[in-house]
Amino acid sequence: MPYAVWIELSDPDPPGSDDLVHARRPALVLELIEAGGSVEGPVLDPDDDEDFTAEEPVALLDVRVLTYPEGARVGLAVGAVDLPAALAVGLGLARYLSGTPELFGWRLESISGAKLDAPLEPDVWLPSVEDDRPRFPVAEHLPRELQEPAAQYLLAAAAADVNDPAGRGPWRVDAADLVAGSVEHPWGRELVAALGGLLVAACRAEGVRHPLVGRGGGDTALAQALLDAVRADHDDPGTGVDHDGLRGHLLLDEFATAHDLQWTRVDPDADPDLAEERRRAQLRALLWAGLRCLATMGRDGLAAAESPWVWLADLDSDDVAAVVDHFADRDAEETAEAEEEAEALLYGATQAHLLVRLALLHPELLAADRITAAHNDLMISTEPLQHLGFHALTSLGSAALDRAALPDHAVPAARTVRSALRAVDAEEDEALDDLYAAIERLLPARGVANRDRQAQTTAFLDLVTAMAGGGEDAARVARELLAFPAELASIVADLPDGGRAEHTLRLRVLAAAASLDPAVAGEVAADLPALRSKDPRDEPALHAEATTWWARAVRAFGDAPELVAKAVEGCPEPGASLLRRITAPSPLDDLPTATAAVAVVQAISALGITAQEPYLPHEIIVG
Repeated sequence: MPYAVWIELSDPDPPGSDDLVHARRPALVLELIEAGGSVEGPVLDPDDDEDFTAEEPVALLDVRVLTYPEGARVGLAVGAVDLPAALAVGLGLARYLSGTPELFGWRLESISGAKLDAPLEPDVWLPSVEDDRPRFPVAEHLPRELQEPAAQYLLAAAAADVNDPAGRGPWRVDAADLVAGSVEHPWGRELVAALGGLLVAACRAEGVRHPLVGRGGGDTALAQALLDAVRADHDDPGTGVDHDGLRGHLLLDEFATAHDLQWTRVDPDADPDLAEERRRAQLRALLWAGLRCLATMGRDGLAAAESPWVWLADLDSDDVAAVVDHFADRDAEETAEAEEEAEALLYGATQAHLLVRLALLHPELLAADRITAAHNDLMISTEPLQHLGFHALTSLGSAALDRAALPDHAVPAARTVRSALRAVDAEEDEALDDLYAAIERLLPARGVANRDRQAQTTAFLDLVTAMAGGGEDAARVARELLAFPAELASIVADLPDGGRAEHTLRLRVLAAAASLDPAVAGEVAADLPALRSKDPRDEPALHAEATTWWARAVRAFGDAPELVAKAVEGCPEPGASLLRRITAPSPLDDLPTATAAVAVVQAISALGITAQEPYLPHEIIVG
C-alpha cells in the first residue's frame, strides 16, 4: 500500500549566505538516500507497545527533496503494509541522514504521513516541491559593465531624493529603500565600489560648498566626517592617485577603517547571526554617510540635471563608463521634447483661458488687436477651449441659455447645445457626453486656420457671453476657472510635472491678462484662490510671491523714470500709486496681500504695455 511520508529536518549550524552550498544540498541529500539503499526502521506495535523491525521489505516509490538555509524537507512515497510501517521508514531515514558525515547533527523536527490512492502520473507519486526562489539574485547574472553604471545611477538618483524628497520624478529612487535593499547581493558590493569614485568626482565638480544636507538617515556626525575627508582629499590629495575610482576606493577604505565600518571583514570567531547583523549595520551606516555627502556636493548639479545619467555624464569622471553618455544624450533629448510639448499645452490652455474669461467679463476686448494672436492660436487646436467652454456652459445652465439675448451668428451654436444642456440640468444619463459631443461639433479639435474656423470660435465665445450676461454668475464662473485652470482645461495628465500644473497655468493666465490690460490683470489677481483659501500658508505665500514680482519689475524699470511716469498714466489704482513709489524701499510691507497682489500685477501690466514688451509680464510673473 503506498503512503506519503514527509519529514522536516533542521540544520543546527546553517552555512549562512553561501549560495553554492545551498545549491548543492538537494543533490547531496538524494545521493545519501540512494547510498543508504532500502531503509527499515522501528515502529510502535499497537498491541504491546514494543519496538519491532518490519519483516516485509519497504519500497521507495518516489522521493522529493527541498532544501533551504535552515534545513530540508524530504518527501517519500513508500510502499508499506500500513501507515506505522511507512512512518518507520521516515524515522529511519531521518536517523540515517543525521548520522552521515555530511549532515551530522541534523535534527528531526516533524514527521507526517498519509495514504496515497494512485500516482499523479506514471511513476510520479508526490507533487513537486521545487523551491521557486532563485539560487542567485537576478542582478548577479548581469555583467560587471552593467552592474557598475547601474549602481552609479542608483546612488545619483537616491542623492537627488535626499535633496528633494517631495519632488519625486519618474527616475528618483527612495534613498531609504536603496540603503535597506543594499544588503541584497550584489548591490552592497557594487554600491560601495561606485560610491568612492562618485564622491571624488562630485567634489571636483562642486561649485559652491554647501553645508551638509540635513535630510537623510544615518549618523549626521559620520556623514560630516566623510564630507570633510572628501573635501580635504580634494584640496590636498595625499594618495597621488589620479583615477577617480581608485582614489575613491582608497579614501573610503581609510575612512571605513578609522570609523569601524569595514563591512566586508568577517570575524571567524563571532556568532554568525550577530556578525551578519553587524555587517549589515556597517554597510547601511557607510551608505547613508555617502549618500548625504553626495547629495550635498551634487546639490546644484542634481537639481539642474534632466536625469541621473545626465548628472553622471556631466561629472566627466574616468570612473563613469562611456555608455552613460549615451543614456545622458537620450534623456536630455527626451526631456527637451517633453518640455516643448508641455510648453505647447500650457500656451494653448493659457490662450483658451484668456478668451473664455474675456467672453465672460470683457467681451468688448475680444475684438482688440492684442488678442488676435490668442484667437489665431486656437484655430489649430481648440481642445482646451472645448473643455473650458464645457465647464462654463454647465455652470451657467440651460436657464441662462433660455434667457440669453443671442446675436444672430450665435443662434446655430445655441441650437446645437440647447437640448444636451437641458438634459444635463435634468441629470439624464449620458447627458454630459452628449453636451461635450455637441461642443466638439461647434469647435472641431484640429484643422487648418481659416475664416470658417475663426467664425466657429467667435460664435461659441459670443454664446458664452450672451449666457453669462456680465453679472455675478459670470464672475463666479471666472473664479472657478482660475481655481482649477489645468484640471478644467484637461491638461494635467499630459504634463511632466502635473503636481504644479495648476499653479503654473494660473500664473500664465495672470501674465497673459497683464500683457493685455492693467484693469483685466488686476481683476485676475483679485480672483487668485490664495486670497480665499482656508489654508493659513497660502496668503503669506502669495504676498511673498508678489514681492518677488515687484523686485523684478524694479530691477527692469527702476532707472527709467520717464517710462514709469507714462505707465502711471495708463494704470488704475492701486497699481498707479505703487508705480509712483518704484524707488521706495519695501513699498508692499504695509499693504494687505490682496491690495499688494493687485497693485503689483497692474503695475507690471502698465510697464509692459508702455514699453511695448508684451512678453515682459510672463518673464516677471512666470519667471
